[in-house]
Amino acid sequence: MKFFIGVLILSCFWQSCTSTKADFKSKRIAEYTPQRIEQIMTSSSDAVERRTAFRQLLNNSKAENSAEKYLNDDDPIIRRSALYYLIDHHGEKSVDYMINATTDSSNLVRALALSGLTPYSENPSVQSAIDSMEQKDPDPNLRRQAAEINWPFKRDNKLLRDDPSWDYEIVTQKSIELSDENWKFTTDPNSNGHRQKYFDPLFDDSSWKPIKVGNWETQGWPGYDGIAWYRIRFYAPEKIESNAVELLFEGVDESGWVWLNGVYIGVHDIGTAGWNVPFRLDATKEIKWGQENILVVRVLDTVEAGGIWKPIIMEVLK
Repeated sequence: MKFFIGVLILSCFWQSCTSTKADFKSKRIAEYTPQRIEQIMTSSSDAVERRTAFRQLLNNSKAENSAEKYLNDDDPIIRRSALYYLIDHHGEKSVDYMINATTDSSNLVRALALSGLTPYSENPSVQSAIDSMEQKDPDPNLRRQAAEINWPFKRDNKLLRDDPSWDYEIVTQKSIELSDENWKFTTDPNSNGHRQKYFDPLFDDSSWKPIKVGNWETQGWPGYDGIAWYRIRFYAPEKIESNAVELLFEGVDESGWVWLNGVYIGVHDIGTAGWNVPFRLDATKEIKWGQENILVVRVLDTVEAGGIWKPIIMEVLK
């Protein structure tokens, strides 16, 4: 009997507490009259109070005007909430707001803008905004996300040594170092060379400048950070009996995307730490034995020296 009485008392107490809590919340919300909200938003220095008031502001009939007004608020949480409201309620019609937000000082706001712009990445203005984030955003994670959104090329490049079905010793039949010279070079400050098909063997690179293996800063492009492209023509020998052909890049500062004979074969992109990390890409199917081959490398450098600064070696493996 005492047990049931205790349960009843606790139940009544819980209902009373719940009711009191709900009443308090309702009362607190009721206190946010339009005039009170306006006063808080313009005068209060309490961030929590302003954010609470702004949430109430988005629940009234003038929410859209309020969202637009507070896109430039000093509080990044309020700016983000305002942008989210516009994206959620207007979708593609909020693209201009999202584009403006890609240069916001807050990572949170820029991340939301980038996410919201993703479905509209074919829009030229959106492409431009995402390109700019890819090159200039101060957050490396957002730069990488922007690059992934804009990038149409995919390739799962598997090396012979990583093939689980290959359990034999790998022997290098022949190593052919590509020329340090004979490269053609151009910068790509707008990051749109891939759309202009710089990787295409038929692309006319006659206006590109000659460059040697080594950082580009010392060869006529001092202080340039961003995207640049390299192209070189080289002859492969007559076919050698082999199981694989791999291209060894001993040093690309700092990220590189690679095409051979117009075919995208892979990427080396681990951020700024990749500037002196060698990498390999399989080119078994793409190499043209006994013919001219065209190798194209798109390079991204974000700090200090940049470019293909160490040799590239074609390795014939068996």
